[in-house]
Amino acid sequence: MKKLLGIVVLGLLLITPSWSDDIQDFQIEGMSLYDSALDHLTEEKLEALEKYVYENKKFIAVVVYSEDVSKKSFEIYDAVQLVYKLDSKKIHSLEGFILHIDNIEDCYPKKDEIVLELKNLFGNTVKVWNEDNVTYKVDKSGKSKFFATNLDFTEGGGARVLCYDFGKEIQKINNWTDKLTVIINSKEFDKYISE
Repeated sequence: MKKLLGIVVLGLLLITPSWSDDIQDFQIEGMSLYDSALDHLTEEKLEALEKYVYENKKFIAVVVYSEDVSKKSFEIYDAVQLVYKLDSKKIHSLEGFILHIDNIEDCYPKKDEIVLELKNLFGNTVKVWNEDNVTYKVDKSGKSKFFATNLDFTEGGGARVLCYDFGKEIQKINNWTDKLTVIINSKEFDKYISE
């Protein structure tokens, strides 16, 4: 029963209740693209987080945990990665993670439900394509796979919903866990990572 409730809540909290073609209407833990990172984190907390600076030095990624946010704790995700522009602190990518420790099979129906909600939210404004049972190249043993559904928005930007099924060896080496990942990218950031 707890799992069923979690699935229902997950579907309801990932989207806003109205139909839209605006990419900003999609939320992960109350955060939307083009929000300021400072709307959700204090300046001190943002500065204290470990950062990944992209090659172009325009974008910075940080992983945020529930205890890091200033307004409320996370309700669905175990963590959220924000990618924001250095000059404006505006969010250009959001990535939510739900860990599936030893229960990857629970990931697939949640993935399908989220994809359906995204299709319903954005309607005709997306092109949808799948990548199923793809070997995750970081794992040289070939035992790690991912299953992804990609949504490309006609106005630019996109979303991606993935289940990562990591091999046992790479889990031990890197301390990784199977997970569901939901990503949404702005047009500008999507273009940058595609180049």
